[in-house]
Amino acid sequence: MFCSNCGNQIPDQSKFCNFCGAQQGNVQPPVQSSPPAPQREAEGRQGSPAAQAAGPDFAALEKAVKKYIRPHTIVYVLIFLCIFALPLCLMMHIIVAVLILAALSAVIWILGRRPTNKCIAEAKAEGRYEQMLLEFASSSVILNGKIRYSEHYIWGKASGSFFAYEDIYWIYRHMLRYIVIPIQSAIIVGDRKGRIRTLCKLKRNNKAGGQEIQTVATLVYNKNPHVILGFDAARQAEYKRRTQK
Repeated sequence: MFCSNCGNQIPDQSKFCNFCGAQQGNVQPPVQSSPPAPQREAEGRQGSPAAQAAGPDFAALEKAVKKYIRPHTIVYVLIFLCIFALPLCLMMHIIVAVLILAALSAVIWILGRRPTNKCIAEAKAEGRYEQMLLEFASSSVILNGKIRYSEHYIWGKASGSFFAYEDIYWIYRHMLRYIVIPIQSAIIVGDRKGRIRTLCKLKRNNKAGGQEIQTVATLVYNKNPHVILGFDAARQAEYKRRTQK
């Protein structure tokens, strides 16, 4: 059979396309997942009678969430320094060059953490942040740790983003290519406010990345059957229509 969205040939009776993730039919079987994997820090603190009496250690849970979803901003800072440090030092006075590099590195660092901080601020404003932290502590892992999920939430490793299933209006796979060479593959999520964000990176290989997007699409669809799956002009227009109400 062929995908109704991208036209690629896929196995017969497929529920989702291995290339773009678009839904092909009714989805019935639940996604296969790994057993729950509680965060060690939270588990250790909550194991004693004294800790149980005091309640959950939300500070430890928040630290675990931030460590998981925050992008590896330090990597981008180091790349920037490696590219521009020597040229700037040769072009101007060493002290001025160091100050410029420090200022720009700080900007990169702040901007890299902005998506995470924004997600957390919104969850706090809506009064569901503590519940999200508790669910993260007992969440399950798929895609070799790239995705964690619970009853109501899904988190992308080092993406800066997490979502409640009900807030996911659109999900699809994006493949970035340069002169037909695949550079990066990622799961893209459109939320209820019309924002497009990255959930996690996928394998660049079409077959491997297709299996990953199919797993995540099935998981999200089983939690939110109204989600739009796959990318094309019609789906893009439908997403805009839903979010502009």
